[in-house]
Parts: sequence; structure tokens; C-alpha cells
Amino acid sequence: LKKHIKKNNLSEKSVTIIGHSMGGNIARLVAYDMFLSKYIKNVLTISTPHKGTLLADYIVDEYENGDSLRTEFYRLIIKVLEFSPDVKPYFFELHHKRTLGEEFYHAQDVPKVEGINYFSISNYLKNPNLSLFNLTWNVLNEQLILEGQEDPEFGLKTDGVIPVTSMIFGKHLETVQADHGEGLCIGSLYFTSGCRNMKKALYRFFVNELKIAAPPQALE
Repeated sequence: LKKHIKKNNLSEKSVTIIGHSMGGNIARLVAYDMFLSKYIKNVLTISTPHKGTLLADYIVDEYENGDSLRTEFYRLIIKVLEFSPDVKPYFFELHHKRTLGEEFYHAQDVPKVEGINYFSISNYLKNPNLSLFNLTWNVLNEQLILEGQEDPEFGLKTDGVIPVTSMIFGKHLETVQADHGEGLCIGSLYFTSGCRNMKKALYRFFVNELKIAAPPQALE
């Protein structure tokens, strides 16, 4: 980004960063950079675990220490999906209970920068039985119930990976019906109803918040 700014001689407060999932946490870290912050005007996070997710707690804790028959089955699935902490070490950064060393939570704790507008779009999985995230949705839903974390406004809504309540940061624009993958719109998920819902939400962001009359063609 620094190279892009210098190469194109961008003016201050001219950059909008959009990040999905962990990309949203990275966007916050980028916005906090001493050099980059003066060029960044807006940060939009989508499906981002600003407060972590109990799914990460389960994967980190149970994957290594669980001893039930069901845990053995989940451990096998986690390995097949390459969802294990040794493959995706950022799971430690998403630990919700924060029982690990404080150095793991820098992405969750990075403060807002004065003069930068922060927005967030959350999303939830309505029909988990029809989603690729059915297994993770069930694990996360069970953990939320066990920990008594049903939210007064959003209940137990998650996108199959992250609770809606964890996705809210800055000005919360809306909650979209889409699972975690549909919110990214990659591959075959581009043709799903969840992806269409997310593109509509992004279109409204460009028009209503950025005041851009002709949003990117990709959102059409």
C-alpha cells in the first residue's frame, strides 16, 4: 500500500480499505500505521472477529486437549479441512476468552485512529443445514449456549464461524443474510444468494457512506 500511495502520489485521506474476516483486523492494523494513517479515510470490515470467536477457543483447546468420541470426530474433520491451529496459527489471535498470552490479541486491541471513519457489516447463516459451514455453525452455536452468550439483540446469530456481536466495530451498517464464505463471494459462492446480499450491502456502502454515484462494476 505504501508503494501504491507513493507511485500514484495519492493525497491524504483518499484511501478506503475493505477487509473480510481476518482481513478486517489487518485493515485496522494498517490504519494504525504511522505513515499510512494520514492517507486512510475509511475502514470497512466485513465478517470480522473484532472480539474473537468461541469457535477458535474450541479448536485451540479441544483440538489439543479434548478426549471425547465427538472430539475425535471433529479433530479428524478439522485436519481434513486444514483448519487446525498448526496450519492456521491465527486461530490463537481469535481466542475469545483471552486465556492465552496478551501478545496474541494485538489485532483485537488496536485502537481506532482519530480522523478515520470505521464501518462494519455483519452477516449470519439462516439455514445451517444447507451451508458448507454446518459443522462449524453447530460447534459455535453449542459453545455460545454453554457460555451463556446469547445476545439481547442478535441472539445466537453467527455466520458459521463468527458471532454477529463480534463483527460490530465503528458504525454498524447492517446485518446481511450470508454465511462466512458467501460474504467473500469467491469461486462458486459468487453465484449464491448470500453473495448477492453482500454485494447489495457493499453497493449501499459506496452510495450512502462514500457518496459514490457509480460504484464498482463488480457490485452490479
